[in-house]
Amino acid sequence: MMKEETFWELVDEARDDAGDDDERFLEVLEKGLMELPPNAIEGFRACLDNVLARAYRWDLWAAAYIINGGASDDAFQYFRSWLISRGHEVFEQALKDPAGLETFVKNDPEWLADFEEMLYLPVYVLEQKTGQEVPLPEPLETTEEIAEPEGEPWDESTVDTLFPGLARQAKARFSRS
Repeated sequence: MMKEETFWELVDEARDDAGDDDERFLEVLEKGLMELPPNAIEGFRACLDNVLARAYRWDLWAAAYIINGGASDDAFQYFRSWLISRGHEVFEQALKDPAGLETFVKNDPEWLADFEEMLYLPVYVLEQKTGQEVPLPEPLETTEEIAEPEGEPWDESTVDTLFPGLARQAKARFSRS
């Protein structure tokens, strides 16, 4: 099992190298994972699942809903993947205060806080390393261990009141489309 500290070192190094370029981030992270043995790549994948589970919270789902103009189960998983890809410090800060994510929202109506590709990177690298097919990860919501996000549920009609700054920013962004 990979230590979470090592997981975050790989993510942070890739983000530091790539800046805000997600395509470059994936390339750098892939290169780093390719240097590891298969059991370490499996460990990275397990850490990714654990970190995704830590972010399976109603307040973060509300932030995702506001930022992206909606968030299904899958979209929330892609949002959490995006959040992880921002790095350890950003991730931990978002757990403390999801409203702080407004500094990362792009002023582009086409942009989404969504990074599905990161979820599949460890699978792709494992397949490249082993030459064997690797099953895709199951969405967290379908596992028996976690059926309900942590925290208090919210209502779509009042979700904007949870994070008014995010809501104002999202409305301004979406009004440009």
